[in-house]
Amino acid sequence: MLTLVLSIGMALVTAVAGPVQTACACDCPPYTMQQKVDGAEVVAVGEVRQRSDSGAMGANPRVELKVAVTHVFKGDPPEFLTVTTGPTGTSCGVDAAIGQEVLLFTRAGQPLPTVDTCTGSGPLQAVERAEVEAITGRGTERTPPQTPMVEERLLEVPSWVVPSLLVGVVALHLAGAIWWHRRQT
Repeated sequence: MLTLVLSIGMALVTAVAGPVQTACACDCPPYTMQQKVDGAEVVAVGEVRQRSDSGAMGANPRVELKVAVTHVFKGDPPEFLTVTTGPTGTSCGVDAAIGQEVLLFTRAGQPLPTVDTCTGSGPLQAVERAEVEAITGRGTERTPPQTPMVEERLLEVPSWVVPSLLVGVVALHLAGAIWWHRRQT
């Protein structure tokens, strides 16, 4: 009987508290702006037009951003540059919303170029843009063609799914414990 009570108690604590997650921040080396520019294949400014997010599940979650390039400082990117980044948090992924202007420092990646916050990519800020211009010069303005902005979410799980699953597990555990206890008496 004690085992039954402890099992139910643990299941309820898990259901109420939820899984424990470690909070960690992105840890980047202190690159100078010169190092960021030198290490990038393309340095450009653009507007995020599409975002495809593989979600938090899986072994290697990735986010794809399709960016309409409006200004080029280094390299020769296409009008629409599609890049991949990790999710935000410990992977140092670029957190950019549809319609937001971003500064990109791309590196070679397969199948798409990669960007992250450590190497300078992220929402456009005037100070960073001025630092890039001081290194590369004014760059080249572009007028990209207009396309609709689309956000795609792959593998999006509604917020009610996890609590429902936990309640189901607790209910099954309780039913099994009751059945086992009745069988023993």
